[in-house]
Amino acid sequence: EGEDGRRFVVSNGVSDSYTYSKVNGSRKVVASPNTYLPEFVVDSASLGVELVNPSHITAKDDTLYIVNTGKNNIIITDQNFKVIKVLDGFMLNGEMQTFSAPQGCFITNNGLLYIADTENQRIVVLSQDFELVQIINTPKSDVLAKDFVFKPQKIVVDTSDRIFVVADGVYEGIMQFYGDGSFIGFVGSIPVTANPVEIIWKKLLTKEQTSKMQQFVPVSYTNIFLDSEEFMYTVSLSTTLANPIRRLNPGGADVLIRNALVGTTVAGDQIGKTSQFVAICADENNIYYAADSVRNRIFVYDEDGNLLSVFGGSFQGRVGTYKHISSLLLFGDNLIVVDSQASIITSLYPTEYMETIKAGLNTYRTGKYEESHKYWTQVYALNSNFDLAYSKIGMIEIRNKNYEKAMEYFLLANDQENYSTAYTKYRTIWYTENLSYIITAILVVVVAIVVINVWRKKRVKK
Repeated sequence: EGEDGRRFVVSNGVSDSYTYSKVNGSRKVVASPNTYLPEFVVDSASLGVELVNPSHITAKDDTLYIVNTGKNNIIITDQNFKVIKVLDGFMLNGEMQTFSAPQGCFITNNGLLYIADTENQRIVVLSQDFELVQIINTPKSDVLAKDFVFKPQKIVVDTSDRIFVVADGVYEGIMQFYGDGSFIGFVGSIPVTANPVEIIWKKLLTKEQTSKMQQFVPVSYTNIFLDSEEFMYTVSLSTTLANPIRRLNPGGADVLIRNALVGTTVAGDQIGKTSQFVAICADENNIYYAADSVRNRIFVYDEDGNLLSVFGGSFQGRVGTYKHISSLLLFGDNLIVVDSQASIITSLYPTEYMETIKAGLNTYRTGKYEESHKYWTQVYALNSNFDLAYSKIGMIEIRNKNYEKAMEYFLLANDQENYSTAYTKYRTIWYTENLSYIITAILVVVVAIVVINVWRKKRVKK
């Protein structure tokens, strides 16, 4: 235990990392070295204040903001989780106003604190001195039902002061507000395919009958994260949605790249139960982390949608397993995981294996291919089951025009598409380099055939 009360993990922390590998056309789970391991945990005892059902964590510089839903407050700490302030409410017209089951918050670059005061059905905006700046109540709009109940859950604000809100029971998309609190509309609506039977009935029924049918509505979002480019990573709680993880541009279009080298799908579990995502965060290089509520695992993907690692798991009485992950945050090099049911916050550090993967990705992305080759060689030396390492080296060998060598690595990665590309290039070069020999051989064969035929004819005449 540290001087600040944090409990540091020595040997009882777990990660149980794994990935998927494509074998004989199907996927199987393959173990991998740990990518993240628990460093320390934070709870009520270490904080010195009661931590009950925390639902969100965010940061600005070295300050952390924990949404302590069960106690209706925001706990503000330094980088070592030493409490600076417990924010219970704010003053309005000389009276103290309290929060009711807040579920999200966001801190802007100029220090404004936006709080999703869920059960009070409002968004509260406070200054750096925690004085009231603004309250955004239930919006009025023709696109909202007359009995609409505004329960904001998660919130982000871009540098243009546009406010994006994930609200309870809202299926039309993410709610968008101007900085003055006026409602703009929805962005990022998730298209869902309707039931075929419902489509047939709607064609047979009259307009009046159709209007009385229960409308088929899209899936709602569960969490949102604003990245360094001000694109929004989002997750949705659905067992049928093809793309539960999305990256939305400011106009609401999904621009998440799904171009994995070895065919990974950005959908969580590929074997067994379908993942249901509840939290997400990303770093400045678009490596993103998504928490699955079905098995409480964290899936890590790179910017192309390649699966880098899966770790965590449902609670087993050990640090690094969880009851219900409600929020993720990258703080420095560490990954912060908030468990709302266990009321514990875990800080995990990246292992040397994960740091090597990151270095391989970053050097490849910036065009430092020889340096990247070195890192990926280290990666597959640590994990011979990691298909991506072989594929990355194969891509580098293609750039170096070493097509035969590239084929070897793509074969190890079970990467059929890129193997075919390398083989085509290798075959073209082989034909070009050996064309003179091939022509000579053909001419020799032709001459030999002519000579033999002449010889046979003379023999027949004799």
